[in-house]
Amino acid sequence: FMCIIGILAFVAAFKSNKILLSVFFCLILFVFVGEVLASLLGLVYRTKVKDVLEDDLMNALTKYNVTVYEEQIDYLQKEFSCCGVNNASDWEKSPYWMQNHTVPISCCNTTSNLICNATVDSHSIYNEGCLDKLMDEFGKNLIYLTGTVIFLAIVQLLALLSTCIL
Repeated sequence: FMCIIGILAFVAAFKSNKILLSVFFCLILFVFVGEVLASLLGLVYRTKVKDVLEDDLMNALTKYNVTVYEEQIDYLQKEFSCCGVNNASDWEKSPYWMQNHTVPISCCNTTSNLICNATVDSHSIYNEGCLDKLMDEFGKNLIYLTGTVIFLAIVQLLALLSTCIL
């Protein structure tokens, strides 16, 4: 869609066609308004992200013995050095705990492949939950996303302004 708008802008400017320039102006304005609305919706609903993420992570914990979920949870816990959703005690509610009475090895904060004392109150597992770590990462990325959106908004406003001049 943006490629078509770019080609339209090039043709309109090259031929100095007022109708094409007007169409370009309307399309850029439409995209700009859409981006502003999407940004505002993201700002309004950003607090719901944590609730949805917590529900999804808890669901994944209960399905840990399914290969796909197991791989994802293990990756998450190793990558972010965390255990459970809010903390390691979340594992006590999972079928994995009922079967093994331990947390997964991905909760262990040891560098070797030896089995650590992987109980909830152990000092050899990560204490912090993955939800807070993911939300911190989300917050960091939100800063970059906001900067990018502001930059693109400025470029689009300049495009609108230059269309009016032509």
